[in-house]
Amino acid sequence: MKGNFIKTWFNLFFIMILAIGLIPGCSAKDEPASDEDKITGPTDAEVQAAYQKADEAYGWFYLSTLPVDYSDKREWNGYEYFRVEHPTIKTLADLKNYLQTVFSDEIVETLLNEDEDAALVLYRDFDNVLYAIPADAGRDITKGDKTYEIIRESDSKIIFRVNVEIYGDPDTKNVVDIKQYDFPYEYVNGRWVFTFFELI
Repeated sequence: MKGNFIKTWFNLFFIMILAIGLIPGCSAKDEPASDEDKITGPTDAEVQAAYQKADEAYGWFYLSTLPVDYSDKREWNGYEYFRVEHPTIKTLADLKNYLQTVFSDEIVETLLNEDEDAALVLYRDFDNVLYAIPADAGRDITKGDKTYEIIRESDSKIIFRVNVEIYGDPDTKNVVDIKQYDFPYEYVNGRWVFTFFELI
C-alpha cells in the first residue's frame, strides 16, 4: 500500500513538472530578446549629422569633385585625371568604404559607376592611388532656407524630411513655395544608411 502511494505521488509530481514546462512564457524560446538583439536607433543629432555627411559626399559626384593636385596628372580614355587630396580617402576602395557609411550599396554602385566600359568614370585608381576628373557646378539658386524634420516610422526606418524655400526671384529672395524632400534612413545589413538620396 505504502509503495503504491509513493508511486502515485511520484507520478503526480512528474506530471506537474511537465505541465509547468509547457506553460506559455516559461520556455527559454519565449524569453524576450536580449538588449544585444535590439536595434539601437540614432539620436536626432546623429541623423542630422549623417544627412550633412551624405549631402557633402553626394556633392562629390554632382557638384564638385574631391580636391585634387593639378600637378599630378594621368590620362585615360581621352580624359585627364588628377590626384585626389584628402586626409583619409587615398584610393578608390577608401572612397567606396566612406560612401558605404552613409548610403545603401545600390546608391554607392550608381555613384562610383565602376563599369570599365562606361563612357565616363569620375574617380579612378592609378597605381593604387585615387584620381579624379575635376568638375564644378553650383547649387540651385532658386532654393533658399531649409528646415528639417525627423520622422521615426519604425525601429529600423527614419524619414529625414527637408523643407526648402523656393524663390520666385533669386535676387530678391521672395519665397513663392515650400518644397518637401524625404530621405529614408534605414537599418540595412547592420548599418544605418540612406536608401534614397538627391541633392537639394
